Amino acid sequence: MTIGPGPSGSMTRMKPPLLPVLMTAAALSTHAADKPIADYVAHEWGTFTSLQGADGEQIVWRPHIGADLPSFVYTHTNPNSSETGSLSASMLAKRVQSAKQRMETPVIYFYSPDDLTVDVEVAFPNGRNTEWYPRVSAMGPTLALETTGKADSSRSFIRWDNVHVLGAKAARAVRLPDDRSRSHYYAARETDSNLLRFDSRKPGDERSEFDKFLFYRGLGHFDAPLNCTLNSDETMVTIQNNGQEALTHLFLIEVRNGAIRFERLAVLKPRANHTFRRVAPKAGRSNASFETIKAQLADALTESGLYRKEAEAMVKTWRDSWLEEDGLRVLYVLSDEWTERTLPLNLNPRPKDLKRVMVGRAEMILPSTEWRITRSIALLADGNAGQKKQAVAEVKALRLGRFLEPVLRKTTAWNTSPEFQRLTYELQIAVQPPVKRNAALFFQATGN
Repeated sequence: MTIGPGPSGSMTRMKPPLLPVLMTAAALSTHAADKPIADYVAHEWGTFTSLQGADGEQIVWRPHIGADLPSFVYTHTNPNSSETGSLSASMLAKRVQSAKQRMETPVIYFYSPDDLTVDVEVAFPNGRNTEWYPRVSAMGPTLALETTGKADSSRSFIRWDNVHVLGAKAARAVRLPDDRSRSHYYAARETDSNLLRFDSRKPGDERSEFDKFLFYRGLGHFDAPLNCTLNSDETMVTIQNNGQEALTHLFLIEVRNGAIRFERLAVLKPRANHTFRRVAPKAGRSNASFETIKAQLADALTESGLYRKEAEAMVKTWRDSWLEEDGLRVLYVLSDEWTERTLPLNLNPRPKDLKRVMVGRAEMILPSTEWRITRSIALLADGNAGQKKQAVAEVKALRLGRFLEPVLRKTTAWNTSPEFQRLTYELQIAVQPPVKRNAALFFQATGN
């Protein structure tokens, strides 16, 4: 409260009375305590993937939505609309398909000695959810027909009401969904977590869905806290923590033609940087076995708070992406504070123990990769039939996988001529035809 000018002519501010302040604090504390705590444990893990140029620029890219998931998983193009209402136009807009972050496979496990019912909501303030299982009670932005009948475009969230955590006796005869695909979705089930049941809320529909976790994915429109840069001759990798909290368990990993090299750093404090000397792996010249690196990754995740089986399930889920795909990348564990800001989680009742472990992944684009792509496009433009075939083979040999489209776009951004862009598109199709599940989205995104 301002009461008038002080001795120096400035306004003097009176401190508020102490009793109302104490009463307000007590009320807030009581409100928090009102939320019951139940006898169960909840654990969660997930990853956030960013793509970065040699200058540290974090690149907007278009992940293959749903391509690597079982057919029973819901996506924004195959929503469970009977539960949530039709998705709003903003969920289907092109901009939702492009993002700086791919939030990949967060899974939430529950451990309870007895049957339990929990309400779960995860907010994603700077992103959008794109895949989930089981069916959700509500999500945003959606057209929530059962409530207001108006589009909620102001908040991004996903919610499961009345998640039934099944005790051991009730879960004996449950059969989990399986489409017989080789999706790495299934590796996350290799834990001791309780089975979950979610019942349909649609009148007359008695179907239930089961799994050992709640699953969701999405796209984030924000920068990762870790920036990675390469020097001009690609011999040094410098990592910079631009976040508010320390990053832990950092792994520099490079895979080339079946060989792997890695280096570790325990902690990178806020605003600090560290430089690794890069020694590119050559065929048959790894500095550790795959099993050794897998074990060290599982150790790091266990030290971060996961149960050992959860940590091993996470490594198994991403083994091919982290340790078998050609490329240069940094993996690191994000702080609890970062996770809570990025993905606020609300469980009701609250668990007696909650642990969330999110791994950041910075995938790096080498300047030499960009040069080889530029040369290949030049061969497509002016080369003979044999050279054009060679151009496609050279880009295939880079084994860029899902990062092919953004790498091509970054590499060719300097030339916007229709002819050059047409050649780039032809190269992309020749190297990596769109998967069937995403063909429509691919052609929509590329304008073809």
